[in-house]
Amino acid sequence: MGYDPGLTPEEVGLPVCKPDPDWPGLTEDSPPVPDAPTACVADVTKFEFAFGFPAPHASYHWNGYRTNAGSYAGGKVEVEVRDPSVDHDLPSGTDEFVANRVLTQTSTTSDWLEVGWAEVSWKDNRQYVYSYDTEERSWEFPGGYNLTAGSYYAFRTRNCTINNDDRQCGEIYWSGQWQLTRNSNPGDCRKPDGTAMCAVEEFTESFSEDSNTPHPDLTGSSGGNVINWRNTQLRTDAGSWVAWTAPSTKGSQTAYDTCLINAYYRFYAKKGTC
Repeated sequence: MGYDPGLTPEEVGLPVCKPDPDWPGLTEDSPPVPDAPTACVADVTKFEFAFGFPAPHASYHWNGYRTNAGSYAGGKVEVEVRDPSVDHDLPSGTDEFVANRVLTQTSTTSDWLEVGWAEVSWKDNRQYVYSYDTEERSWEFPGGYNLTAGSYYAFRTRNCTINNDDRQCGEIYWSGQWQLTRNSNPGDCRKPDGTAMCAVEEFTESFSEDSNTPHPDLTGSSGGNVINWRNTQLRTDAGSWVAWTAPSTKGSQTAYDTCLINAYYRFYAKKGTC
């Protein structure tokens, strides 16, 4: 199709990841994941790409927080994986998904990069690691990452340098390593003078074109319709990671709610009210 995701070892200067498919993820008692260099790049030969599906940003409900300032270089989240009640038998051309992600968006061009996990109607009834950016406007599902419902997984987007070019990198923490799954040039969170310029989002999003049941449950038949978020961080202009306590605004919801525990690094998204 002529699409180059820019993720070969030669392009990014990293070895190919060999993710342990049986890694169970983080437990409720796991310590915060460490800030560490990126260890490897996901094997692009095992990726699935989806073009022409809705961007995770239209006709949706978003549950979480967005920074009030566009002055950050990245964001990191730890989010629980659950089994949402996404409908996989919708008529052709009707889409639905629940996505849980960290996103950075530039304050000058409004380009963005996001990475996280999602269940989507056009795939099977499983949860997948995914990414999306405005450079190619495609969903990207890297292979080899088997998610476990009930476990937590960490994702981050950060300013990075690839072949001496400033970019934005989307990564997953897997089996003790940060692993690169996407990079974006338009979504770079640095201005030409080097200062950070991104707003950051931490959202559980639901999107549905189903007019009959447009608000999918977040946890299937059990789990209290709650997805938990914890240990979220912002990357400052100086490049350090700090707890997400900067002034932020709650997303707008219909049929869902954002339930704050500690501003703003610990909360849960809920279908219903807090």
